[in-house]
Amino acid sequence: MAAQSACSPKADTERASTGQNLTWGDDADDEVLMERIQTGDRTAYRILVDRYGLRLRGLARRFVGTAADADDVVQDVFVKLWQRPRLYTPARGRFSAWVRRMVVNRALDYQRRRSFLPLPDGFDAPDTGTSADAAIAADQDAARVMRALRGLPARQQTALVLTYFDDQPNRESAAVMGMKIKAFESLLLRARSALRRKLDVLERNRR
Repeated sequence: MAAQSACSPKADTERASTGQNLTWGDDADDEVLMERIQTGDRTAYRILVDRYGLRLRGLARRFVGTAADADDVVQDVFVKLWQRPRLYTPARGRFSAWVRRMVVNRALDYQRRRSFLPLPDGFDAPDTGTSADAAIAADQDAARVMRALRGLPARQQTALVLTYFDDQPNRESAAVMGMKIKAFESLLLRARSALRRKLDVLERNRR
């Protein structure tokens, strides 16, 4: 397979995920950039990828587990955005909420196709600290939380990830999910209760 062009949409996404910044038009509104992308403006596309790439990568990783898989999810979304930019219109709400929803949906699809829970990045790195037992315990706790989280229905899982891992206010998380704020808060309450029950079961099974 031929190597990706240095100015291809996928290459632009990879460049942003490594933190290489662009300066032109950094203060342009998302919606203005999307209008330019619809005309084939590659510079506008690169600015948008640079603006959101790292944040969306972090969001995707909460669902799929590893940095490599998160990169795949985000690249899929941005390549689709480049190829079909008219998928987004201002009538769909703020671009920031819309693109997060695209990433969440793609990540959930990716997760459903996986038949195993991926090991965290760096699991096999040599230990250089003095508190290996504490580090192992912390890793086990984190893995248990993620295992419980991924056992929840997709909507509950999404509400928890957006609120507690992506650190979004409830109103923004509700917008990402296309919900009214009251309905979202009710969903979040149910999700927290369900996660607590699953964690209790996992804890009992450890004993």
